[in-house]
Parts: sequence; C-alpha cells; structure tokens
Amino acid sequence: MKKISIFLSGSVKKGAGDNRTAEYFWSEEDERVLKDALAAMEVEMLNPNTIDIPEYRAKERFDADVDMLLRSDVIIVDARTKKGLGVGAEMVMAKRAGIPVLTLCPYGSEYRGWVEAEGGQRKEWVHPFVSELSDQIFENLDDLAEWINGNQNPKIKL
Repeated sequence: MKKISIFLSGSVKKGAGDNRTAEYFWSEEDERVLKDALAAMEVEMLNPNTIDIPEYRAKERFDADVDMLLRSDVIIVDARTKKGLGVGAEMVMAKRAGIPVLTLCPYGSEYRGWVEAEGGQRKEWVHPFVSELSDQIFENLDDLAEWINGNQNPKIKL
C-alpha cells in the first residue's frame, strides 16, 4: 500500500482568545473526507494545529511546522477563507523543496471568483500568489482527492 504524508496548510488557532469560527480551520471532517477518498493509500495527516507547543514559544512552533512541511509528500492549502502570512510562507517553502502544492479554493472565496474584463466579458480571477504558487487549484476536497489518486507523479510548477 502506498503511503502519503499530507501537510494541511491553513489557519492556526491563536489561543483561547482566537474568535474565528470553525470554517477558518481544517476540521476532523475534512481529514476524514480526505482519508476516505484516499482509502487505497496509507494517509498520514500533518496538521500544524496539532502541535502542542504554546504560542509564545514562536521559534519552537515555527521549527515544528517547518519540519512537518518538509517531510510531507504534498501540501494542501485551505484557501476557502482569508489566510495570513504563514500560509503564503508555507506555499513558498513547499515550492522551494519541490513539494506539490494543491489548493482548495472555491469560487466566491477571498482568492477566486469572476471579474469583468475588457468588452464586458467575465473572466475567471485567481489571486496571483494562489495562482502562481499552486500546482493545482480545486473547488472541493473530493476533486482534490480524485486528482491525488490519479497523479502519482504530479508535475510541479517551479
């Protein structure tokens, strides 16, 4: 059975005072959907939200996050909601390390939609950094998992 380590890039809870809703974070349900869809593989989820190091120990948290990222086979970026500096940095690190970057970015999110172009035509718009740092962009987790199942040696944009 093929093994795959997936780094889940997304928002990280910033302690008890973080009032963002659950939609900002990878959920257990998201992880279950991915594992079920990748049932033919042994899946290891690497989620920075599971790091048990207090926020005030920034260097240790950073090192643990980067260690997880660098031992992954692929990173999946959660761009369903607005993200911060860390997600962009993780995308760049993955690109530099040759790790495929798959981005979950549905239409209507902060980073993907439609704009009016010359002549009144509607054109797809994707945030330039999402567009250029992602190897593939997906509307939903099912499509993303299907792509992983069919692409054992994905092409990586460098």
